[in-house]
Amino acid sequence: MKLNRYVTTLAVVSAGICGWLLLRGIDPVTAAKLECEHHIEALTGYHLSGREVSALGVAGDVYNGKVQGAFIHGDKLSSAVCVFEAGHTMRVAVDGKVLEGR
Repeated sequence: MKLNRYVTTLAVVSAGICGWLLLRGIDPVTAAKLECEHHIEALTGYHLSGREVSALGVAGDVYNGKVQGAFIHGDKLSSAVCVFEAGHTMRVAVDGKVLEGR
């Protein structure tokens, strides 16, 4: 039940962030990094630094693409991936903990 609420919230927030980024004139690749950053922070409670966000790799863009990267959280190296399809966040995974949505 909680997961369904989180997925619904994730979809609404994703749509809002995409709209805000597009209105601000941010390119789709940067938008993908920023949206993925938001999801990683929401999932982990860890605040990514600007350096960590800029180091995220992007294949595609915020509409249809994948963002991947690694960051150090405490003493642990963590990895994350975000998948976007048709302008929606479809999957967010951090260290194997997966959140799927739409």
